[in-house]
Amino acid sequence: MSNGGSKLCLIYLAMIIAPVAVAQDQLTKLFTLGVGNVAEIKEAAENGDIKAQVRLAGLLAADFRSAEALEWYRKAASKGSLDAAYHVGHMLLFGAMGINPKQGVKPEHTEGIFWIFTTAAHGYTAACHDMSKAYQQGL
Repeated sequence: MSNGGSKLCLIYLAMIIAPVAVAQDQLTKLFTLGVGNVAEIKEAAENGDIKAQVRLAGLLAADFRSAEALEWYRKAASKGSLDAAYHVGHMLLFGAMGINPKQGVKPEHTEGIFWIFTTAAHGYTAACHDMSKAYQQGL
């Protein structure tokens, strides 16, 4: 290929790559706006912020990292978060898929019922529904 052809090829390549890079940057900004800065959320969670722990757990669960999510939900539940307690119970009652087998959560019905009953007793609607499902399934 001649030197002129090489330059032309590089120009075309730049024309293709530049919009993709800009789109990726915009996509990153979009995700950051919707979720927040995950590193900041994790840092706040590690520093004991209950809301950040629940939020981080939710992000991990959405990413099918259920075992990690369960750990963060447990931390927040132990500090009194009703949302976290519900999620601990739900994951333990019905199990949760993982991106790989180590990230899944196997059902532990007895402990799951404890957490679901506790949150249902506080009027948590989804927990009342889960109690009904557990009863219907003989759990």
